[in-house]
Amino acid sequence: MKFHEMTYTRPDIDALLARCKELAAKAESAASGEALVAVYYEQSRAFADYNTAANLASIHYTCDTRDAAWKAEQDFFDANGPAVQNASVEISRAFLANPHVDALTEAFGTTCVAGMKNAVLGMDDRTIDLQKEYNALVSQYQQVYGGALVEFDGKQLTIPQLGPYKENLDPAVRRAAYEAEAGYFDAHRAELDELYTKIVKNLNEQAKILGYHDYSELSYVRMNRIGYGPEEIRKFRDQVANDVVPQLKKVIELRKKRTGIEHLTFTDLPVSFRDGNPRPIEGYDARMAASLYRKQPLLHPVYPPVCYCLISSSLP
Repeated sequence: MKFHEMTYTRPDIDALLARCKELAAKAESAASGEALVAVYYEQSRAFADYNTAANLASIHYTCDTRDAAWKAEQDFFDANGPAVQNASVEISRAFLANPHVDALTEAFGTTCVAGMKNAVLGMDDRTIDLQKEYNALVSQYQQVYGGALVEFDGKQLTIPQLGPYKENLDPAVRRAAYEAEAGYFDAHRAELDELYTKIVKNLNEQAKILGYHDYSELSYVRMNRIGYGPEEIRKFRDQVANDVVPQLKKVIELRKKRTGIEHLTFTDLPVSFRDGNPRPIEGYDARMAASLYRKQPLLHPVYPPVCYCLISSSLP
């Protein structure tokens, strides 16, 4: 099914919350591991329609933040999402309290129960009002950011529509495109800064309510990081700086030779080839036909996909 063919129905929040209470009671009283696994499947089915609707609303809204109808739907989920999330946390709490909880690990792997523990540590009903406020602030920020329109090349363009201009072989055109983008955000600097400040304050307040020093500690829980923490992240960042950045410098030097741009600035980075970047095949049907009948593999079989972008970008 294509995205535009997917139907949207606003979920019945009261019915879902009532169902969550039933599931929490069933999870707590399940008399065997098999019964607990069955409740887990019930939980997944109970949230399926809600999650689909929430994702559809979010995608439609972010495609055009000026659309009043989809903004209303996003506002609906901003206001009701925290209560639904908290109800889900209560189900997780009930699963964890059941003496047969290890059955979930046997059925779904080690991250299942660990994820539930993070969910319980990351939210409770004391933060619902703050989460509602946070959702509203993020949507406002997204509206300002996603609704960006700039005058360029005699047209009114969105930021993504500036993309081809940023890849133009004329450096003056590339710079002008970046300046047009920067001009919009400079004009909205105060509004974006104010929203961002409120968001940071809100998240820190949530963290303190839940017993954390600040949001940086709570964020590890909410991002569901399992088996690693700040120290491991520090080592990873150090490894990127020590091992990846030197290789990236070599890639940039090769790109300079390939493009003929001697003194690279950030406005030159989108240019990959001296005669211009590859252009996508125009038209949906033509692109689909090209992908269906392509005989050669998209990636060289010797290299794993994670390395391919680095290798291919370094080719002279």
